[in-house]
This record gives sequence, C-alpha cells and structure tokens, in this order.
Amino acid sequence: MRVTGGTARGRTLVGPPRGALARPTSDKVRQAIFNIVGPRVVDASVLDLFAGTGAMAIEALARGARGATAVEHDAAMCAIIRRNLAALGFAERVRVMQRDVRRIGRAPAGAPFDLVFIDPPYALGLEWTALEVLANDGWLTDHALVFVERAHRDVCDMPPSLAARWQLTRAWHYGETDVTCYTRIPTVREDPR
Repeated sequence: MRVTGGTARGRTLVGPPRGALARPTSDKVRQAIFNIVGPRVVDASVLDLFAGTGAMAIEALARGARGATAVEHDAAMCAIIRRNLAALGFAERVRVMQRDVRRIGRAPAGAPFDLVFIDPPYALGLEWTALEVLANDGWLTDHALVFVERAHRDVCDMPPSLAARWQLTRAWHYGETDVTCYTRIPTVREDPR
C-alpha cells in the first residue's frame, strides 16, 4: 500500500497483519476517489469511519486536508494507524478514536466534517448505520461529501428511513468495489411564526 498523491506520494503504508479482517482500500480506488474529490480536499476536515490502516485519512492529509478523525474499533488496527501517521509526520493532525461506529454517540472533535469515507466490513449493512449516525446534527458541513465503499456483489438498497435524508450523487464501479457518493438532504425546519 502506498500513498497515491500529495506531499507523501509514493510513501509506503503499513498494512493489516496477515489474517486480519481489515481490508484496506486499494491504491487504485483511493486514487480514483481523490481524483473525484479534487481540490475540495484542500483545508477540509475529514472523517474516516471503519478506518482500518488510516489510508483514507492519510491520503486526504497528504493532499491538503487540515485535519482528520479516524474511527476504528480494533485496537491493533488503531496502533497501525498511529504507526502510519508517525512515519509520515501526520500524527498531530489526526485524532484516532478506538470506537465502534454503532456506538459512537455525539460528533467528535473536528466536526463538522467536509469529507467522510465509510469502508465497513462488507455485507453487514454497516454503511447504513454510519449514514444514520451522520444524518444527526453537528456531524457534517452543509456541502459535505460522503463516500461509501461496498463489494460489487453486495446488492442492498438504502433503507427507506434513510432515503429521505440522503441523496446519491454519483456511483462508480472499480473491479470488485463499488463506490457511492452521498450528500445529506437538508432538513426543513418549521417557521416558528
């Protein structure tokens, strides 16, 4: 695994240990996502959910993000994230949280976020849980982009309860991986008059 762009382009990242359940985003998919994001990454606040090795947060920082929060439930993977951050000199710009996304609670420091990357274990529907959390106030800026990765073979529609809160803006297919980009639909607040 290597950083595909920015100030750390070509630098090697430590991957998960053999036998680990983590499945890092491939270099090709990471590069494609950041080509789509383009200059929006500059000075962005980034959230990397199901962070694994932290590659998405690291890629964002290398390309100009001002800071990131990486959320990963596995302690060994959190140690790998910290190791990768230290090796690249990014440790001061990332908050690593060892948490289960399903129990994360309120928006962490660094919120609201401009860019969010969700790469959960496949076929468990955890992307929907993450989108449910992110739909709450305080998590996202008004124009935040949320990228979700899933296996191409996993056919699963967004639950109706989320469909009224998220708009699919684009979808891409890269080999065995599908990437979808969502934006939050603003909630209409009633006029108190």
